[in-house]
Amino acid sequence: MSVYSRLFLLLMATMLPLFVLEALTQANLRSERDREVQAIARRLLSLLEAEQHRTVEDVQHTLLVLTETGLERDGFRNCQAILDRLAKRLPPYLSLNVADTSGGVRCATDHLSVGSVVTDVESFRAALASTVPVVGKAGWEHAGTRPSIPFRLRLDGAGGEPAAVVSAGLQTDWLRDVLVQKPMPPNTSILLTDRSGVVLARIPAIPGVDGEVLPQAYRFLLEGEGHSVVELDGFDHVLRVTAYAPPGARSPLMLAVGIDKLTALKPVDVAMTRSLALFAAILVLSAMGAAWGLRHYLTTRDKLASYVVAKQHLLEGVLRSVPAGLFAVEASTAKLLFASAATERLLGPAVIEAWRRGKLVPRGAIHEDGSPYRPDEYPLARALRHGEEVRQEEMLYRHNGGQTAALIVNALPIRDEAGGISMAVGAFTDISARKDMEVALRQGEERLNLALQAADAGTFDWNLQTNAVAWSVHCFHLFGLMPGRDEPSFEAWARIVHPDDLGRVLSYVQEQTTLRCTDAQASYRVVHPDGSVRWIETTGRISYDAAKPVRMLGLSIDITQRRQMEDDLRRAKLEAEQADRAKSKFLAAASHDLRQPMQSMFLYLAALHGQVHSDRGRHTLAVLERNLDALKGLLDSLIDVSRLEAALIRPTIEDVEIGPVLDDIAASYVPVAREKGLAFTVDGQCPVTVRSDRHLLGRILRNLVENAIKFTEHGGVRLVCGVDHGHLRLEVQDTGIGIPADQQEQIFVEFHQIGNAARDRSQGIGLGLSIVQRLAQLLDHPVSVRSAPGEGAVFRIDIPLVVAEMTATSMPTALSQGCSGAGRLVVLVDDEISVLQGLEALFQDWGFETITGISADQALERLRVDGRTPVVILADYRLGEHRTGLEAIRSVREQAGLPIPGVILTGETVLDWEPEATAQDLKVLIKPVAPHKLAAQLNSILGTAAIL
Repeated sequence: MSVYSRLFLLLMATMLPLFVLEALTQANLRSERDREVQAIARRLLSLLEAEQHRTVEDVQHTLLVLTETGLERDGFRNCQAILDRLAKRLPPYLSLNVADTSGGVRCATDHLSVGSVVTDVESFRAALASTVPVVGKAGWEHAGTRPSIPFRLRLDGAGGEPAAVVSAGLQTDWLRDVLVQKPMPPNTSILLTDRSGVVLARIPAIPGVDGEVLPQAYRFLLEGEGHSVVELDGFDHVLRVTAYAPPGARSPLMLAVGIDKLTALKPVDVAMTRSLALFAAILVLSAMGAAWGLRHYLTTRDKLASYVVAKQHLLEGVLRSVPAGLFAVEASTAKLLFASAATERLLGPAVIEAWRRGKLVPRGAIHEDGSPYRPDEYPLARALRHGEEVRQEEMLYRHNGGQTAALIVNALPIRDEAGGISMAVGAFTDISARKDMEVALRQGEERLNLALQAADAGTFDWNLQTNAVAWSVHCFHLFGLMPGRDEPSFEAWARIVHPDDLGRVLSYVQEQTTLRCTDAQASYRVVHPDGSVRWIETTGRISYDAAKPVRMLGLSIDITQRRQMEDDLRRAKLEAEQADRAKSKFLAAASHDLRQPMQSMFLYLAALHGQVHSDRGRHTLAVLERNLDALKGLLDSLIDVSRLEAALIRPTIEDVEIGPVLDDIAASYVPVAREKGLAFTVDGQCPVTVRSDRHLLGRILRNLVENAIKFTEHGGVRLVCGVDHGHLRLEVQDTGIGIPADQQEQIFVEFHQIGNAARDRSQGIGLGLSIVQRLAQLLDHPVSVRSAPGEGAVFRIDIPLVVAEMTATSMPTALSQGCSGAGRLVVLVDDEISVLQGLEALFQDWGFETITGISADQALERLRVDGRTPVVILADYRLGEHRTGLEAIRSVREQAGLPIPGVILTGETVLDWEPEATAQDLKVLIKPVAPHKLAAQLNSILGTAAIL
């Protein structure tokens, strides 16, 4: 064999193993890195999908809890207040609203939504027809907002009929909040769409993508079942390894996670390219050097020797520049013959220097448990002493600074012609970054396990073909079993499930698998060995093989506390409703029973006025009359509160001239204030028209003026009006005791009074301002107060204006205390003898002739005997034998053949029959009726000629 051939073979024997070893190493690294990228994409997708499912379940649980809070009660009166309190606790990407059955939004955490109509929204109609939560199509609530996914649930009334729909809007901003907490590889993209392919979010954001439909090339992401991984060019034309989950029964969204493949594989590709390029360069240069040396070898061996030495140095320099940590070790002395720059960088100068002196095992080489390598365990020692080829073996190396690097070691023993080991060559590869990522993923799994433990949850794996079951450790604890002692099995689970629930749960699972449903959820009780009972909620995902259910994976959660809270809430709601009904019944009964004797007292008191002539007697009558008026006011206040709570007061909003209302207030309270030594004035010219209910607005002003007069001992009370920014401003000002700042909200609470520690009933019982606030809320007239102790108080009402025009008003004259009967005939019907006798005495005192009866039949018989036609008929509404005053007046009219005017006197608080009375042109007066008010009503009916 020629010298040239020997030299060439020597070169190939030296370089080829290194080249093959490096090529294999880099190929393995690239393949592993590619698999790692796919696994990372799947894990990220699973984490985000689990977060998405948890968020959706939290939203649905929120809707379920809201349906139990009675939002619809009292006509949604407290609905907005409840949602305002909830808005402070909700995350910024979640909004709530409640719409009545006609689609009008009655209350919402986003006040811009209140008053909008959602009748034409498909998910709203679906929610009304369903008893389970409904997920709608994603959309944009307002301009400039993120897209929102609506979740809706029907809210049933007390009778089980649909009363409202509670909705929650989940904005896609929740996805960004999740990403802030998740470590992501560089240039990772997240894509979120709805079922139809409309892009809800793309992270990082790309202008013009959100809200658009997926192009046809990406439509396959919406199809299929379960997770899949593909390589896909994104919207930014970057090739990514994309893991995606199509929309399914559990989630209406498509979620895709894409990891930039070129970025992820770039370190491996660069290392491979450089390594192979350098090896190729080395081969080329070595071949060229060998050819050149061979040509000169024949001329002089000295020149050839010097040339070989030079080329050897060149080869070492080239090898030193290779990115992989290359090395060569002499077998006999264990001294380092060669180390690339990467090897020196990985191990450090001190280790390299010790290695050159023959110290084979560096001081920083350790096992995963932190223990140092023994000489016979070290990879290079095994290669040199035992001829073992080391491939892809992992080891840890701790630098002097304390930082630990993870390395992969490859070592190849080189044998001489005699078969002995002359040296070992190999490479170190730094995999610290990959190890850090594995640790991060492992920590994520540990955090997930901690979260499951904190939520009292455990996982299970159920083989539906063999009934084999696998449980997590916490699942054992949920079922009251002990890991290691109790074997997980279907039979063990069936034994602990409550007998009343086992059949239901198994039937449900069979039904779900028969229908080929992928999701299943059931709640049931388990009985622990100690006899305690716990509620468990199990959620599972069913997988199929050729339409045959084969496996169920899922989560079991202890919901005992939640069920207890739900039971307590239902029980408290029932008790509150029973108490409310009992209170209403009591007030209704008390009102009717109290009004009848009070009416008799008013009537007999009026009859006494003409029979008592002494000053002392008239003074006594005046005191008695004032006490009766105070008692009537207290009773009216109690009944008003009851009617307001029962939502029985319906305002009649119309155009109201404010001048006559103020004049009436002045006429009524100027004498009252004067009697107490106070001045009462109405300041300001207000010839304007407002939108309000005439009677309810008057009641508000009367309560405020009465309250001001009660708590003012010196000075006076002023009623001030003015126009301010399209509203009429009415202020009731007094110079009374004033209100401390910490009491200015409490004064609107029932039965709360300031400066009445002795509970003087002449100052009321603390219902006036409560009624003012409720009526103001009913009319949407804001009421505010400003005051300080000892400086009086100012109560302000703002009322929307209609037009500002001059109106000519005059102070009305006070109502007469009676009317002239002039011998005319009236018919009086009341089944209470005392009330009937009082009415008879009063009307006879006024100069009327009367026909009385405790029933309609008795009055008709006496009227038939008399033969005259009455000018008016007064009848109590509730008569004996289940008859009514409406029937009595109708009978008298039919007998007379004329539409005789009629008045209904009643002690009822619920006037559901009032529309029928109005249709018959009858006036309604609530007992007890003061004689002067009864006289005013008669004067209105009989004409001005009857006024004294």
